[in-house]
Amino acid sequence: MTAHWPDGGVIEAHEEMLLLALRIVGKTLFDTNVKQEVKSIAKAVDAFMGFLPFAFLPMSGLIQRLPLPLMRRIRRGQAQLDALIYRMVEERPPG
Repeated sequence: MTAHWPDGGVIEAHEEMLLLALRIVGKTLFDTNVKQEVKSIAKAVDAFMGFLPFAFLPMSGLIQRLPLPLMRRIRRGQAQLDALIYRMVEERPPG
């Protein structure tokens, strides 16, 4: 992972740690290498996590259905994650 980091350079630690965590989760839960998809997964996770501040509000389900750009991004992120997870489950070797 660190091979692409510039010597003496500055990196975005949050992004790098998120990518690492996603690769670990992919390998641990699904026994798959998500290296190729990790950036799109991170983008979907970030979009989906945008709902977190609203999740604990009363009527959060109603808020999620509002036709706002933020809610559309969140629903898109959720759909992307669902599709990826279902695909990984289908591709996972038995046993």
